[in-house]
Amino acid sequence: MSVNGRWEAARRIWNGVFGPVVKGTLPYNDLRRRHQVQRGARSLLTCNPWPGDDATPVQLAQLALLRSLTLQTYVRRAVRHGEAVALLARTALETCLVGLYCLYGNDPLTAMRGGDAKALRKMLDNLGQKDIITKDILNAIEAEIGGAGKLPNMRQMAEVVSAGFDDAPFPLYLYGRIYVPLSEFFAHANGMSLMRHVGDKGVLLEDPMYPWARWSAVHMADGCVGLLAAAIAHKDGQPNELFASYGDYHLARILAPLTVVSGKGMFRSLGPRRLATLIKGVMDLFAYTSSERFDADSVEERVAYLRFWFERYLGNFGDAFKQLWDLYVERVVTMLAADKPDSESTSPETSD
Repeated sequence: MSVNGRWEAARRIWNGVFGPVVKGTLPYNDLRRRHQVQRGARSLLTCNPWPGDDATPVQLAQLALLRSLTLQTYVRRAVRHGEAVALLARTALETCLVGLYCLYGNDPLTAMRGGDAKALRKMLDNLGQKDIITKDILNAIEAEIGGAGKLPNMRQMAEVVSAGFDDAPFPLYLYGRIYVPLSEFFAHANGMSLMRHVGDKGVLLEDPMYPWARWSAVHMADGCVGLLAAAIAHKDGQPNELFASYGDYHLARILAPLTVVSGKGMFRSLGPRRLATLIKGVMDLFAYTSSERFDADSVEERVAYLRFWFERYLGNFGDAFKQLWDLYVERVVTMLAADKPDSESTSPETSD
């Protein structure tokens, strides 16, 4: 490989692998810009005093923005406490998504009132004696709140919001790559959250393994404030580039929890010597996929090279989960092999 080819490979590795990891795990000093965004976001809150039943969807989104600003402060205070900061970041993303749905959803006020009425009825139904809180009282409360139906789930909201954005689509992958893993690892009591207390060789851990990066949680809270403020300003007919660039910048620095888990497991299993060999191999792989040879090779030749590469550099990594690892390698190989610009790509189902 030529010197220029290695430099280009190293640049692509930094931009595609190590750069995002560094950005997602380290703090970023943007105090002045953050204060500008917070001050500008608070100027969007025109719903004080709260109009009650006369509130509009935009005003409801402003209320979500106020909560996002509060959560942003809480996240920074909790950055040293892994469990707390992860749960707060998940709440920040959920709040941002609800706020965006208020702007781009179909009659969100009716759905939210309907959901609130049903939730309050469930709480009151188990609060006291049936002869005190009767069905007639519950029906009257539900009718007073009004509304119909309930808000869609988070994925449905993300899909609606993505379709509603014109100039800056909401990244739907944040739901799948961030919200779902945070729910499974932190919010829910399930196998994944419990197994975080099992360390190497089956040793139980009081402090569970942390499958994320704490400063990614901070970037999440910051990005959600910028994203929601930008959407509200856009709806008001006053687009604000500061909000948009601030949100995009921080959302781009978030590491996915599964990426962190995979990276930590790989570093533990490889060791320093194999890690150095792997870095060289990754440079060779980047150089190959950006070379004229890659463009000229047939899909079959690419598949052969990539399978050889995985077997040589990562052959032992998937020993514990052999079947899943083989499926993963097969998927990655066929995807990379078919990735040829300006030509017809071959689907993974037919590339063999």
